[in-house]
Amino acid sequence: MNFSKFIRPSISPTGRRRFTMVELLMVMVVITILITMMMPAFERLALGSGVQGAARAVSGQLRMARQHAITSRERVALLMPAGEISEDEKKWIAYRPCIVDNSNNWVAWVPNTEWQFVPTGAVIAQVGAPDALGNPPSDSTTMIADVPGEANAIRAIVFTPTGRLVGTNRILHIVEGAVANGQMIIRNRDNYRTLEVDTYTGRTSYKDEQL
Repeated sequence: MNFSKFIRPSISPTGRRRFTMVELLMVMVVITILITMMMPAFERLALGSGVQGAARAVSGQLRMARQHAITSRERVALLMPAGEISEDEKKWIAYRPCIVDNSNNWVAWVPNTEWQFVPTGAVIAQVGAPDALGNPPSDSTTMIADVPGEANAIRAIVFTPTGRLVGTNRILHIVEGAVANGQMIIRNRDNYRTLEVDTYTGRTSYKDEQL
């Protein structure tokens, strides 16, 4: 049987050479191999950019919460659940603003808001008040009680109607990581962003400080 007709270059009616089926299959195989080889690099790139995106998103939510506190003349807290929340899908990766009373009890959700989540590859690892060296050794921050559906209080940063912070400066560490089986896993301590909220102005800024 003569197979030459299957591998021999074919010529179109216009005189141009057409690709054979074998050539097309070879190109598809090469493309598949290249994509497979590059997938880990793309995944690492996505995880790395997730920390930057999370820092921008959380910083924006903090500014929004502060502005709502000023305009509504109420205390507003940005909830950032950690190990204390009962719903695993929100731990270390979710945030939502709410209105609280002077005892830091939940009153109502800020209108037109829902739970938001940081990009894949990032976790809000720590939200705390600095120690004597300026570093938060653990989550030592304001806790909001009576949050609907939750048995325990949830960590938060709270703004007063003047836009100032409740408590001393607050530091947030956002680091490359994930949540698995209700536990936070830090994957790369060198890929992080630190936010600091000033107690007097309530403004958020980036701070160079490693977790």
